[in-house]
Amino acid sequence: MQAYLVMNRHIHGPPKGLALKSLTKTCWMTSWGDGLMWKHESSAKIIGTDLFLRIVHTVEGKASDVRDAIDEGDHFVCMHVTTDSVDLVHGYTRSMRTDHTVAALRDPQAKERRCGLATLLGQPTIFFQECKDAPGFCPVCLTDYTTTIEQANVTETYWQTVDRWTFFKPTFDGVRVSITAYHQLGSCRNTDDWRWRALADLYVPRHDDIECRSSSLRNLRRYSPGIVKRAWQKQQQRPETRWSWLK
Repeated sequence: MQAYLVMNRHIHGPPKGLALKSLTKTCWMTSWGDGLMWKHESSAKIIGTDLFLRIVHTVEGKASDVRDAIDEGDHFVCMHVTTDSVDLVHGYTRSMRTDHTVAALRDPQAKERRCGLATLLGQPTIFFQECKDAPGFCPVCLTDYTTTIEQANVTETYWQTVDRWTFFKPTFDGVRVSITAYHQLGSCRNTDDWRWRALADLYVPRHDDIECRSSSLRNLRRYSPGIVKRAWQKQQQRPETRWSWLK
């Protein structure tokens, strides 16, 4: 509804709808239990007739705590791409909605850690492989993303489920994971628009599913990986049109 109202204002001008800046927000999301929280920073652009969103997902803290937030958490880049879909402790798929994960977040010592071999062999503990803007994309909806993993001065942010409050630990040298996702929503005028349905639908069509809706899958020939990100970066956002009445 909010996307519809933003496009309504873009087409018809005020006082219709909502301003584009209403989609610029910062919020916090829990990852799992009393673990680290993810910070979401969103912004929006209108390119041609389509609405685009950019959402920066950030989690930071001690390397082992960030690893737990990813391995035991249930955090999504879009409805189809998750930071990690398998519970390493119980060995089952946490969500049936997706088979797609962020490749850059894979644990480089996952097998050794599950078997305890890293400790037995005296290997140094490695929780992440550092990277800068590692590319990724969703094969279902129009979402592209990049992942950066780096050492940084960080502040751990936790959510207490019992007391229902957030607290911050002092800044220290740790690991920061940032995923910048770019979403193309379409014109947001028609709920049957495949771009909107693919992004918003809970049901994920699978290639081996007899009920697979091929019209809701991303055509990678037409919408190649990275095309949404490039459109965002290429477009210099123009100021919103100022409307006034002549008297």
